[in-house]
Amino acid sequence: MTQSDFSKIAVIGAGTMGSGIAAQIANAGHDVLLLDLDARTSDNKIPAEMAINRLLASDPPQLMDKKFTNRISTGTIDADLEKLADYDWVIEASITQS
Repeated sequence: MTQSDFSKIAVIGAGTMGSGIAAQIANAGHDVLLLDLDARTSDNKIPAEMAINRLLASDPPQLMDKKFTNRISTGTIDADLEKLADYDWVIEASITQS
């Protein structure tokens, strides 16, 4: 499988590394699903959505064009994990705690 064969790409973990990976995938012209944990409270955005805000504000910019955020879909691990079964490439960029 070559890079051009990937049609569905996902990143688990919307921290600095995961959101940066998602940005580079979007820069390369691919759509990407970015998953992370649920919001801490019901009135907060989910971490994956907050990652989009960080990408838009990054300096130097991580996105070649701000409109590339349209290529990044967000979700949560709890609600959207089953979607990964349909993905060609899944990248994990999350921390583990013991």
